[in-house]
Amino acid sequence: MAYATKYPERIKKLVILNTGAFHLPTDKPLPLSLKICRDTAVGSFLIRAANAFSLIASWVGCKMNPMPRALRCAYTAPYNSWKNRIATLRFVQDIPLAPSDTAYAEVSRVESKLNTLTEKPMLICWGGKDFVFDRHFLKQWKQNFPNADVHTWRNGGHYILEDASDEVIPMVCDFIRQSPTTD
Repeated sequence: MAYATKYPERIKKLVILNTGAFHLPTDKPLPLSLKICRDTAVGSFLIRAANAFSLIASWVGCKMNPMPRALRCAYTAPYNSWKNRIATLRFVQDIPLAPSDTAYAEVSRVESKLNTLTEKPMLICWGGKDFVFDRHFLKQWKQNFPNADVHTWRNGGHYILEDASDEVIPMVCDFIRQSPTTD
């Protein structure tokens, strides 16, 4: 969405899957597990030493169809050492909660420019059991994009492409193949 809001003229359509493009909704607390990973030495150590973030995400990210072992290994493979896990740690530490956080200004910019995309066709496929990007985030997406084609899987998790692949992937492909209604 950072790219899309900088160059809306280059965007024909948008597919949104369990994410945000705005600050944490006011009625959504940051989950304790993310707070620990983001703000404590213990969390930093667990991410760097044990690959805790991506390992746990590979287990809890799918709710309807648990990831097979080979797929979990693929999701965690890029983070195979202390050195390579710095990316995961920085990702979590970069969750923008206050103006002093590095990414806060950029998320504010994106949020303020979402209106440049409201006329673009948008497909939202959403897993209802994502412990971070939950109903609070979906509500915000719907408010920002009332014309979006929204599909939810009540029991789906964060990785909805894995959880409901037989339904989501054809839906995304059909959406992409359709002629856009705006240019």
